[in-house]
Amino acid sequence: MTWIVAKINRNQENIFKKSLQEKFSNDFELFYPKILKGNTQVCVNLLGEYVFLKIENNSRVTREKYLKGLKYFLNHFNYCISFLAKKS
Repeated sequence: MTWIVAKINRNQENIFKKSLQEKFSNDFELFYPKILKGNTQVCVNLLGEYVFLKIENNSRVTREKYLKGLKYFLNHFNYCISFLAKKS
């Protein structure tokens, strides 16, 4: 189980979710902290264009560089994961 950070286009968030479902069925979880803006019922992502993606097999995700709504996946997460695995 791995967490990956992705930068997405803000106005294409639903398109990104749909393209992930097409590629990986439901083998992932998408997380980003939200807050209600003002008196309206509009939710805003606190991280801006960044989202967390929890997935079983991260090698499948890193090969997918051309998903609709995706700008890029943050690099060097494999190094951090192996470093944390050694610490625990």
